[in-house]
Amino acid sequence: MKKRELKKPKLWVHLVVIAVTLIITILSIVNACRMVENYQRRINLKTNYVLEYATVVKYKTFLSNNGYDFYYTYYEFIAADGTKYEGIWEANIYDEEEAKAQIGQKVPIYIDHELHLQTDDPNYRPSLGGAWFCGVVALVSFGVMLYSIIRLLHWYIASTKQNV
Repeated sequence: MKKRELKKPKLWVHLVVIAVTLIITILSIVNACRMVENYQRRINLKTNYVLEYATVVKYKTFLSNNGYDFYYTYYEFIAADGTKYEGIWEANIYDEEEAKAQIGQKVPIYIDHELHLQTDDPNYRPSLGGAWFCGVVALVSFGVMLYSIIRLLHWYIASTKQNV
């Protein structure tokens, strides 16, 4: 069996790889932790949603990349305490007449008047898919960083033995 000679790695390449993967790993872990924290907060939140009817008040025109117009309709609801709730009711409407026809319609939304939250689905349960993705990215990035560090250490140890 032949002994493989270690080539001198390009130090700057490994240092850049280590720095970039370290940043990616840290950001991914921080983001995953925030997602899990948000998930736990949403799960433990004791909401009391009440069905209310908001009014579609306007529509906006957007130009797509393909050069044709599409429309968004927006609703608004003002609670008895004066709190204003608003949001997008329907997106990607391709007919302006359909968007105009929605103005003035009453649409169902769910509001928690104590927490000042609104939703169109009171049974919504958040997902941890994003946190899993961030965890996988952090793990892969950490692996690449470790590989680069081990390669540099292996070369350094081998080169110091040759000089002795």
